[in-house]
Amino acid sequence: MNEEQLGSPQAFATRALQQLREGGASALPSSEDFAALVDAAFFASLHEEEARRVQLAIAWQAAAHDCSAVIAIEPPVRLTPKNLAKLAPAATSAIAVRRDGGELVAWALLERTRSTRQPLTIRALGSGVLRVELDGVPRALYARGEILLDGARSPTERLQALFAWDSTRAGAVIGLAAGALDHGHGGMILIVPAAVRVPVAVRVHYSIRDGAELLVDDLRDETLDLVARLTAIDNALLIDTDLRVRGFGVQVIEGDAPQMSFAHVDPYTGASHVDDLSTFKGTRHPAGVLFCMRQEGVAAAIIASQDRRLSIASKDARGVVEVLGSYEHGFGWR
Repeated sequence: MNEEQLGSPQAFATRALQQLREGGASALPSSEDFAALVDAAFFASLHEEEARRVQLAIAWQAAAHDCSAVIAIEPPVRLTPKNLAKLAPAATSAIAVRRDGGELVAWALLERTRSTRQPLTIRALGSGVLRVELDGVPRALYARGEILLDGARSPTERLQALFAWDSTRAGAVIGLAAGALDHGHGGMILIVPAAVRVPVAVRVHYSIRDGAELLVDDLRDETLDLVARLTAIDNALLIDTDLRVRGFGVQVIEGDAPQMSFAHVDPYTGASHVDDLSTFKGTRHPAGVLFCMRQEGVAAAIIASQDRRLSIASKDARGVVEVLGSYEHGFGWR
């Protein structure tokens, strides 16, 4: 079960490191060093370089092993928010940090591949938003005072149960939604059973014939990235449970909702309450929920917000409609 509390970056450092240690992680920095890493990353995230917010990642790494490329900094520079902000635009993967005598220093710019082992990394996702990752897996998130620890309810498991998918197929669709965030825009993915020829109450502005089988034949990262880009077009991407791409720019037609309430579940605590469409800001969430309500059978809508949150609306075989979300900056989204 995930625990949440409001706290300072230092409180976040304490709780995140405690969880990593309890999980058996090795080669971790000391409490003092980890707190210094979190502090530096937090204040660097508040910097602006050339009128743009800094996006950076710092990796706790003492040597150059397991890296596809390293640009060493000679001499290393002290770990300060200002130095991190200046180096960030040049670091395509992460800024390597280690202890050098009595201080922490940034000593290299790293480039990694998916095949290499990922070190302990603190990633600044936005102003005052930090994510701690280990072996490439997000483990803790700090979002402007809110502390979220790993243990979220899995959307992959939700899709597996909903559509009788295996983990590979469900994981690919979850990856599509994450890709929408990675491209810096919001979007929505609508999912219907393959047997449904025409979903209820939608208008497909761009149908797909050639290329509809892209995901059926190939789930490599490059293909997922290509399909994820279709979510940038206004309205939604429509796929079916065989992973055929039906169309994009898909509009959910406005109209009366068949019901006005649904279960809204916090993915981190599991707490559920009855909600209605009036609680949502914007148009994507209401459209996604309406889509699910109107379908005759099972359906899902994955909503990626421009503020980098993810939610999943669904209707199961019993006709129960649920919204699972939102996931902060995709944290717990796997």
